[in-house]
Amino acid sequence: MATDRRQVHYRKPINRKSASGRSGAENTRAAENPQTVDDFRLASGRYSAERYRQTSGRSATETPGETGSRSVTETPGETGSRYTDETPNETSERYAADAPKQTSRRYANETPRQTRERPHTVTPWRASGRSIEMPKQAMRPAIDIPKQVYVVVAVIVVLLLAFGIASAVTARPDSAASGSGVGPDDEQQLATNSAALTDAGHQSAGGSQAAADANHQPADESLAWRDSDFAVDPARTEWNYEGSGEKVVYLTIDDGPSEKTQQVLDILDRYNCKATFFVVGHNDAYFPMIAEAYKRGHTIGLHTYSHDYAQIYASPEAYFSDLDAIGKVVEEQIGYVPCFIRFPGGSSNEVSASYCPGIMSQLVGQVQERGYQYFDWNVSSGDGSDHTAEELTGYATEPTELENIMLLCHDSATKQTTVDALPAIIEHYQALGYTFKALDRDALVVHHGVNN
Repeated sequence: MATDRRQVHYRKPINRKSASGRSGAENTRAAENPQTVDDFRLASGRYSAERYRQTSGRSATETPGETGSRSVTETPGETGSRYTDETPNETSERYAADAPKQTSRRYANETPRQTRERPHTVTPWRASGRSIEMPKQAMRPAIDIPKQVYVVVAVIVVLLLAFGIASAVTARPDSAASGSGVGPDDEQQLATNSAALTDAGHQSAGGSQAAADANHQPADESLAWRDSDFAVDPARTEWNYEGSGEKVVYLTIDDGPSEKTQQVLDILDRYNCKATFFVVGHNDAYFPMIAEAYKRGHTIGLHTYSHDYAQIYASPEAYFSDLDAIGKVVEEQIGYVPCFIRFPGGSSNEVSASYCPGIMSQLVGQVQERGYQYFDWNVSSGDGSDHTAEELTGYATEPTELENIMLLCHDSATKQTTVDALPAIIEHYQALGYTFKALDRDALVVHHGVNN
């Protein structure tokens, strides 16, 4: 059996011979007991055999304390001879008597380096079944779980704070801060709502009616009478062709809705004016502005869906097909199809002759037979062409002898100059005692002379 290197620490004895041929131990014993060398060696061999038998017998009966003290003082030779003939069972029994106290005492004088190396040294005595003592510093967890938990919690807290700040910023009403009724963000939101309402309106007839009911909520309940009075009705043929005798400006605005419509509505509210919007279907993102204008007390009229001369003036059937398309859009927004219409280019336009000669002569009669009434203008701001805001103001305010003025303007996407000129135009006519009204069945009907 191999020697337990943990329990017995020794250095390999150096066999140094003296000049007489004897080892140091033999010289010492010879000096103490002067005999011949041969007698000494004989006695030495006998002593070794006796010592082995005594040691083997003594190990079986010794107490743990005696064993521990003897192991410290034994020479390597004595230890090796004492354990040489042990069987595995005897070895196990001998180590079974070791108490934890002895183990602790055996390792008490180890250096740190010996402690570190000891758990990683594979020795034969492990096969005997002895327990392996692991140092506490070696039993360290591979992952620091509490630290990871702290990091996750910190990240969650930061995200919650960021979300709260973002929500607070989003909830701040930009329009209130700027002082206007509707700001740029509101305009974008209206565009988004428009797309949703348009899709819903085209899904089914029921969906169209639901959208109309949701949008048809006049700001002034006293204006609810318009729903039945302004709807298309072929039976109603009474119209005012003479005027009212009052100083009235019927401001009519074509080719919207667009991103300019909101600005126009705000200006009209500022001056407490009403107007009429002849709408087209160019930009469905702004269709909800139709409902918004109606809620603010303005009148909605039809100006065809495409406003494409080649398409709408190809034939009377093509015109009414296009007119019906914009009628459905308006019905989805205000709840009914209005009776007020305006021909693209006016009833006096000559461009229609390039697509269908004589078509305007047919249309002016047919629209009235179907319950519509078309309105031309007697004053134009000139914003159909490129002009400055000052020039537009001059054109729009030139006449002074008319009592009922049907003023033509536009609110398409490119008409910023019209928006800029509108306050000066309103101020001019109000200073002269005019009132701005929206079209109704009592308004002056203005017709041009038909040229095709």
